[in-house]
Amino acid sequence: MIPLLDEDEFIRQQDDWFLPVNGKRYEGYYTEDDFDDFQIFRDRITGHIFIRGSES
Repeated sequence: MIPLLDEDEFIRQQDDWFLPVNGKRYEGYYTEDDFDDFQIFRDRITGHIFIRGSES
């Protein structure tokens, strides 16, 4: 897993449906793979983990 540093991606995930609170509250990781889209977000305060994945 590679750390997600793009703040716009956190905001997009929050706007789309995925992250319930302010995107700056999360740390995120993603895979660098041509076939899968997989991301993990962890809430820095509560420790809750949100996993998003799909196959291309």
